[in-house]
Amino acid sequence: MFVDRLIAGAAGVGLLAAAGAVLAAAAANRGAAAALPSGVPRAEFVAVTGDAPGMVRDFVVQGDSVLVLDAVGRRVYALAPARGGGWTAAPAFGKPGRGPGELTHPSALAMLPDAYVIAEAGGQLSYYARNGQFRNSVPLRTGCGLPHPQLATLGATLAIAANCPSGRAGGTDTMNAVLFLQEPGSPVREAARAPQFTLDGNWGTMYAAPHSLAEGDGELFFGIGSDACVLRVRAAAGGGVRDCAPMLRARRAPAPAGLRAGKGPAFQWPGTMPYYVSAVATPRGTVYVRPHTADSLVLELVPQPAGGEPTPLLVAPFAGFVGCRRGGCLWFAPEAEGGRMAFLPAGRIRALAGAR
Repeated sequence: MFVDRLIAGAAGVGLLAAAGAVLAAAAANRGAAAALPSGVPRAEFVAVTGDAPGMVRDFVVQGDSVLVLDAVGRRVYALAPARGGGWTAAPAFGKPGRGPGELTHPSALAMLPDAYVIAEAGGQLSYYARNGQFRNSVPLRTGCGLPHPQLATLGATLAIAANCPSGRAGGTDTMNAVLFLQEPGSPVREAARAPQFTLDGNWGTMYAAPHSLAEGDGELFFGIGSDACVLRVRAAAGGGVRDCAPMLRARRAPAPAGLRAGKGPAFQWPGTMPYYVSAVATPRGTVYVRPHTADSLVLELVPQPAGGEPTPLLVAPFAGFVGCRRGGCLWFAPEAEGGRMAFLPAGRIRALAGAR
């Protein structure tokens, strides 16, 4: 469900929604999730067989394969297209443990030009050669505890996003989403931050986008969906450009059944859902992955440069949404044996955008 993934993003806790969420009925009033036009395709889930992962935390695309980071099995699996349809899974590299090349609390996976890198909760980075051979581990020093770091790459530059508390006079009264950049041979530096909520619950909302960082071809996207703007970073040395899409309208949805709200407005179910939870660039414009109801997403194209009304391209459940990379967007639902996944390659996203 929507709430599970948002709590995971805001509090840094690794929760994953149960599979099988269905598209809820939409309200038609302004600010609510309007009914989608007929003919909008749905994400297609197919079977994953073999030694499948238990909980997919992150992924990268390598050729025809999708490499996924399993937070439960604490290793990386390679998912390859199977004959006759679906995907087959097999362990690729990494294993549980506390020794060299072993993983304890893996949180994120990224692909540099010559290596894979895995971030652990707490901030350790482990590097592996493209053949899966362990290289080395180094601590990630940001001044933040990094309970649930995210990773992306911009060429040889590593991007890290995390939820970090801050405050006046050394205090910690506000939770922020923070973007860090590390160029080869240089220390980590802060590039941007987005305040989310005060820890006393009197300002903001903890129901921000679960992932503040996404990557595209030659650029990064950073934002928490609190407004219709995203920071686009195209050069590691630059500060990025704030790109806004005023045609994206806020949506409302009823609170999920059984939700236990905390004290303070920031911990209550919000009046409006995040404007987006991820973004993908295409030649026709930016495709925003947006909450449509509390348990469903819709991919919407905002045409550029002319702008115009957003065009819905595809509907998918929020449950199982892993995220979007430059190689595409991924959903994964574990099952007792194997799992089911929906992979939307970048080429398919461009085709959907071009056909509208």
